[in-house]
Amino acid sequence: YIAFHKLRFGQRIEIEGIGFTPLKGNHTGNMQEYSAMFLIELPDGRKMFYGLDTGTYFPETLTALQQHHIDIYISENTGGSCPSFNHPVHMCLDDVKKLAEELMAQGTLDQRSVLYLTHISHRSTHAQNEEAVKTMLFPVQTVVTYDGMKIL
Repeated sequence: YIAFHKLRFGQRIEIEGIGFTPLKGNHTGNMQEYSAMFLIELPDGRKMFYGLDTGTYFPETLTALQQHHIDIYISENTGGSCPSFNHPVHMCLDDVKKLAEELMAQGTLDQRSVLYLTHISHRSTHAQNEEAVKTMLFPVQTVVTYDGMKIL
């Protein structure tokens, strides 16, 4: 049996010792509801943020994240390393870097945090994304993910 439970943005739930708090993403689906990103509290005390399918973060999402230190940050990179990418509900490397700098400035990220880039389009290759990350000087360690990669 499968039981579905509607989650509410900002309301933390716990499932088998792991905390989940859905936060609003800037992307609507076919039912005109906003996407959910997840703050995940792992049993070992680390916090992970899963932030895909979003464009610029809403102020309420940034405020909610300000209360937490993120150890593992998984971000979308739909636009890849393309400088001409301009999309209202997805991000490219430039957007992710600016967001990482903002999260660093508010104390959500620090030098211990690791940023993993995923949800990558075919606009640029894995090698192009890795090279761009090296030259852009992200404020935290940044890894371009690949199929089959394990981080936990």
